[in-house]
Amino acid sequence: MRPATRTALGTATAGRQRRAAGKPVALKTELTDANGNSVTQLVAGAYAVR
Repeated sequence: MRPATRTALGTATAGRQRRAAGKPVALKTELTDANGNSVTQLVAGAYAVR
């Protein structure tokens, strides 16, 4: 996993799974605004690793 990247709009983290060829990948997003409102979204099986 790479270190988190911080910007004026928020923080992002990206990871890379090794030895995952042919397996599905899930994407998870968690967002929180300056007022404390938040949302989490999970996309299971978003795509398969080549």
